Amino acid sequence: MKKTLSGIFTIIFAAVFSLNAFAAEQTTVIMTVDSNVMTVNGEEQVLEQAPVIIDGRTLVPVRAAVEAIGGEADWNSETREITITKGTDVISMTIDSNTAYLNGEETILDTAPVIINSRTCMPIRFIAEGLGFEVSWNADERQITITGTEEEEEEISEDEETEEAAEEESAEPITEVYVSFGDSEFFTLHFYDNETAATIGAFAAMEDWQLPIYHYDDYENWEVMQYYEIPSSYEIPTDPETVTEEAAGSVYMSEDNEILLFYKDAEVEGEYTPLGYFDWSEEFVDAIENNPVVEGWDNKLIHISING
Repeated sequence: MKKTLSGIFTIIFAAVFSLNAFAAEQTTVIMTVDSNVMTVNGEEQVLEQAPVIIDGRTLVPVRAAVEAIGGEADWNSETREITITKGTDVISMTIDSNTAYLNGEETILDTAPVIINSRTCMPIRFIAEGLGFEVSWNADERQITITGTEEEEEEISEDEETEEAAEEESAEPITEVYVSFGDSEFFTLHFYDNETAATIGAFAAMEDWQLPIYHYDDYENWEVMQYYEIPSSYEIPTDPETVTEEAAGSVYMSEDNEILLFYKDAEVEGEYTPLGYFDWSEEFVDAIENNPVVEGWDNKLIHISING
């Protein structure tokens, strides 16, 4: 297993990041109550909405703060819900609601998120600590300091590149992963031999994925397909081709960082990259169709692992 995992990391270097490697760097974000200036590692940025104190709790403009520490924030105007992602961590909160969720676990907040001057402001301590950062408060300066480690790319030497390339030649590629639908048994996803599948296999080898499930509903046979959104922080190469007939169990990758599964036969034209396939069975379809919605996510979930 050690040899295989070493090769997996090599695949990531070669297929995704070329001559780059990851290095941990300290990230420091400083925000001041009622000030529109934020510093990120010493560099000033102008905020459209300054941090405020409500009911003794500090609320900050969510998008600016989250992006400063390497995360992403999405806004659903219909449900007034904010979804924050960083790696595999997911935080969901709703405007004027004290209930928040971190990776599906419910938390009751002292102060609910609010909208100020058309900007969403949220309690920063819950968010930052939920994403693995530390938060400190300077009462005299009325400053919030967020600190933690963030991964950044750095160049590796030519000798290191040669060594990694040699390891890659002897590595055993990830040819399959295991997928469960909710609490179902694991089913095997067999990968095709292409760069897209190799990259996903390499990422899955580094950490298990738990992804929300969505359905397309803009064509007649939507009930035969579902898709799983991979966070954009994972760079997945694609090489799409036109497909018109999808056999049950076929799996594709879209250019929108989505894995698409056709769990029944379909004739739906699209531009997808072939990724792999599941061995079709009645048990496979039952697991998909009977996968329950998880409280706190308001979605069904799948679990992807190399261990099963």
